[in-house]
Amino acid sequence: DLGLNWPVRSVRVKRGTWEICSRTRYRGRCATVAADEPDLRGRTGFFDNVQSMRPLGGPQIQPPVAPTPPAGPSLRGMGAEFFPAPGQYNMRILSCPNGNSTANCAAKTADNFCRGAGWNGSTSESQESVNGRVYLADVLCVRSGF
Repeated sequence: DLGLNWPVRSVRVKRGTWEICSRTRYRGRCATVAADEPDLRGRTGFFDNVQSMRPLGGPQIQPPVAPTPPAGPSLRGMGAEFFPAPGQYNMRILSCPNGNSTANCAAKTADNFCRGAGWNGSTSESQESVNGRVYLADVLCVRSGF
């Protein structure tokens, strides 16, 4: 469940084949994409909002977490940066994309977030429940020693 509030008109595929669907849990109208699609409406006839996606075949990979731009303020020093409410594209990051909200999964998500922000990893992170969803919170990204 991507929880997007805007229509998706294009996708960029780094590797593999993906199924994108107009409703959550891979329901509704679905299309398969294996390469960048600058206009989903043209080739696939996909006119709906994208609300779920998953890789098809091969090894299961998670979509990358890229913090561009970080949501909310951060406090940056020479060797670390603290994000009270990390996000991407002004939306909070779920602590575990698969919904399990375990500490190990949150740590991996925080590491991916920090690497995407140009750091080597995360040394600490918390999880915050908001309206039944669990998000990353209080993430400390560092250059070394994580």
